[in-house]
Amino acid sequence: MSPKRKAPRKTNSSGAGATLIPHLQELVQRAVDELHGVERRRVLASDGWFANDKLFALVSRQARVVIRLPDE
Repeated sequence: MSPKRKAPRKTNSSGAGATLIPHLQELVQRAVDELHGVERRRVLASDGWFANDKLFALVSRQARVVIRLPDE
């Protein structure tokens, strides 16, 4: 008999990420505070930062900071 594999655990709001997410959101917010035309909005049940109506930063529910960079 082969051993059973455990399904990967899903991160939820009660885990360690729950305390890290607000901290990451604050770090991103402080980094963009001086930038003109940046607004913070909810997207995909997370907080995202937009410039010219385009998403460029996101703090995910898994406590990850996602940054979109230009191709050049």
